[in-house]
Amino acid sequence: MVMDADHIQSALDGVDCEIRLDELTRQLYATDASIYQMTPLGVAFPKSAWQAAAVLQRAADNHISITPRGAGTGLAGGAVSDGLVVDFARHNQLIPDLNVDAKTVRVGAGGVLDQLNAFLKPNGLRFGPDVATSSRATLGGMIANDSSGSHAPLYGTTGQHVRSIEVVLADGRVATIGEDGANGFVTWLNAAADKVKINPGGMFALYDPSAAAYAVTASTGDILRITETGSSNAVTYNIILIGTV
Repeated sequence: MVMDADHIQSALDGVDCEIRLDELTRQLYATDASIYQMTPLGVAFPKSAWQAAAVLQRAADNHISITPRGAGTGLAGGAVSDGLVVDFARHNQLIPDLNVDAKTVRVGAGGVLDQLNAFLKPNGLRFGPDVATSSRATLGGMIANDSSGSHAPLYGTTGQHVRSIEVVLADGRVATIGEDGANGFVTWLNAAADKVKINPGGMFALYDPSAAAYAVTASTGDILRITETGSSNAVTYNIILIGTV
């Protein structure tokens, strides 16, 4: 559905978040580091997960597509679209918590990798993955792309260093993907996304009245093997390993 400026303004009116629909802002966000160019409907600048949730909820209600954006350093055009761009780089740069003993740090999606490592350096710590655009790359963008770097054989990818993450789902709900997953793994099931609940005992159930119960029978690397209860039928899901306990 093609929307004019008045429709966009009306659809997003009253949302508790800064949203810019002027031509200059739209053109500034029409490009990233790729060769692509697409002019968005507008750009939102949330300061928190709850503001981002308000934007996504209103966008979903009005059938407006959403494109999250970090620093825009990707080369595949992932930060440009003709929908509503949600910029997480302008705000969300705080580093509110550091646990030196546990070697964990909490950082906003807009936190820049070099700034994070400068913060960690006095404690003899650093975030392993070292992307070439570290002076600009945001942690939110690195998580979204599972970024690595030239030392990937040693440090692995970003996803292997994330213990938990606060996310905003497509319908506007805010959830924390933490370390209480089945068998001690923190997993995100691509196949079922927001319809899956993983219980500590290794059982999960789809939020579908017609679905049967399933049990986790094996998990190796980035593959989770699921077997239907009382059956020999097995289904394999690709997952992203966010971290381990």
